[in-house]
Amino acid sequence: MMNERYIDIDILEDYVFKLVFGRTTSKGLLEHFLARVLNRKVEVDQTLNTEIVREIFDGKNVSLDVVIKTENDTIITVEVQNDRIEEMEKRIKYYTDRLSSTILKKGENYCKTQKVISMAILNHKFYKEDQHNYRHTFKLLNTKNHSIYDDDPLEIIIFDKIKKEDFNVDDPVDRIFMYLFGYFNNEELKNQTCLDDLIRDIEEVRNMISKSQEAEIAKIGIEKRQMDEQIRLKTAVKEAKTEGKIEGIKEGKIEGKEEEKENMALKLKNKGFSLEEISDITNLSIKKLKNLNSNS
Repeated sequence: MMNERYIDIDILEDYVFKLVFGRTTSKGLLEHFLARVLNRKVEVDQTLNTEIVREIFDGKNVSLDVVIKTENDTIITVEVQNDRIEEMEKRIKYYTDRLSSTILKKGENYCKTQKVISMAILNHKFYKEDQHNYRHTFKLLNTKNHSIYDDDPLEIIIFDKIKKEDFNVDDPVDRIFMYLFGYFNNEELKNQTCLDDLIRDIEEVRNMISKSQEAEIAKIGIEKRQMDEQIRLKTAVKEAKTEGKIEGIKEGKIEGKEEEKENMALKLKNKGFSLEEISDITNLSIKKLKNLNSNS
C-alpha cells in the first residue's frame, strides 16, 4: 500500500530523480526504466560517479543525474532538466565528450572506447518546430568513404514535453512519459499503477521517501532554485548595467526569494512539520514562522 506524501515531489527535479533511480538499491528499477525508453535490454553492471572533475583550473565542472555502465560496457547517462537552456544538444554532447575522455586508461588502445548513450528529459517543449514528437535522436554521421563511426559510438536522445493529447496512453513508452510529465490526475494515476508495473514500482519508491528525506528534498529544492536565481540575477544585472536599473532588479529578486520561502513554510506547516523543522528547511526565523497565517 502506498504511503501518503507529505509534500508534492516532482520526479523530474534532479535531486528527486537521483534519489529514485541513482541508488544502488534501484538497479532493477533503473534497468526496467531504461529498457522501456530505449527499447532495448539493459543490464546495469555498476553506477558510476556522476561528477566529472574538470581537467583545467578554469574548466567547467560536469555533473550528471545518473551515469551507469552496462554489462556490455555501454555507458548510459540520464539528465533531467526543468529550466529552459539554449543549445541543449551541444550541452549534452559536451557532457558526453568529457565522459568519453575519462574512460580510457593510460596505454589502452583507442578501439576500447566504449559506446555512450546520453539521454536528456526536458520538462518543457524544446523543439517547437516539431510539436507532436517528443523523441529526438542525434548520432555521429558516417560518410560514404569513411568507416570511423561504423560502430556508432555516440547516441544522444533528447525527450521534450508535448501536449497530453499527443501521447498514446496505450503505448508503453508514451505512457511512462505521460507519468514523468505529470499528466495523470489522481484517479488516472491510481489506475495506471494497477495496469503498468513500471509506473507502480516508481511510485512505490517515490512514496517510500520518509518525512525526514522530504524535508531534505524541500531544503535542497529551495537552495537549488536560489542558486539558479542568483545566476539569472547576475545575467540581468549585466544586461541592466547601462540602464540604471540594477538596484530595482536586486530588490525584486530578494523579495521573490523571501516569498518562495514563506510559501514553502506554509505548505510544510499545513503538513504537520514543526516550526523548528520548517526553520531549518527555509532559514526563516521561528518568530517569523509564528506570524505566518496557515490559512492564507
